[in-house]
Amino acid sequence: VPFPKNFMSVAKTILKRLFRVYAHIYHQHFDSVIQLQEEAHLNTSFKHFIFFVQ
Repeated sequence: VPFPKNFMSVAKTILKRLFRVYAHIYHQHFDSVIQLQEEAHLNTSFKHFIFFVQ
């Protein structure tokens, strides 16, 4: 089954929104992430996301 014609547009929109979620977490909630000692997990997750979208 072929992809819809607007697949790339929809995928770009979804990935852009996911990037904004990461930006929000880093900007607004990073103190909480550090308190929970989860910064390594967040950084790894973000790194995988960046490698996936490239």
